[in-house]
Amino acid sequence: MSNVDISYTGSWSDYGSGMYVNDDYTCYYLASFEGGATGIDPDNVEGSMEDSVAEAAGQSGSSDVTYTKLDNVTMADSEGQDVEFVIYEMKPTSGEGIGYIAAHPFSDSGDILVMATVCDGSNGVDEDSFKDQMADTSFTITPEDN
Repeated sequence: MSNVDISYTGSWSDYGSGMYVNDDYTCYYLASFEGGATGIDPDNVEGSMEDSVAEAAGQSGSSDVTYTKLDNVTMADSEGQDVEFVIYEMKPTSGEGIGYIAAHPFSDSGDILVMATVCDGSNGVDEDSFKDQMADTSFTITPEDN
């Protein structure tokens, strides 16, 4: 079990509870540390992450979403510890909108560090601008036994 402090320093406005919003309220960014993420298999992190992402989308009522796995991204936390994120692009199969989710599961605890952007329209964000948002997000991982 770890504790994670997260800080977003980008240009979007603080919407509360780790959520940030762009100027015209068409895109939302989430930077969050969630406890109790179930179903993450430490021996198959990417496969179980894909299942978890699909399950979360199904719970939100939008099961008609296509997920495309992108290249993993490694970021260092504020203490210099490298953290690898699995990234997916999310697009509805009908209508407009786009989103990206990056997640790092702490496989032994069920905790997960998530960064995600979702936009209502097709002109919201692209992969590069999402990665810029990730770069504007700093985090510190503190193991509980410290």
